[in-house]
Amino acid sequence: MTQSYPRRLRLHGGRNTHAARTVNGNPNQLVTACNYLAGPKDERKPDDAPITCRATGCQIAAEETAR
Repeated sequence: MTQSYPRRLRLHGGRNTHAARTVNGNPNQLVTACNYLAGPKDERKPDDAPITCRATGCQIAAEETAR
């Protein structure tokens, strides 16, 4: 689990699992590391689900190396 993106979700119609975080502390509003805003039809996954989106993985790696 990444600290900045602790949630997991699969976007509606998609195949990949993305890492996501809440927007302004609202637990019902999520944004992925690759900048997709979660909608009501997206599927929430367990927080320990593996991340399968390449863009999400790249963004998280870039943020971790910038620290």
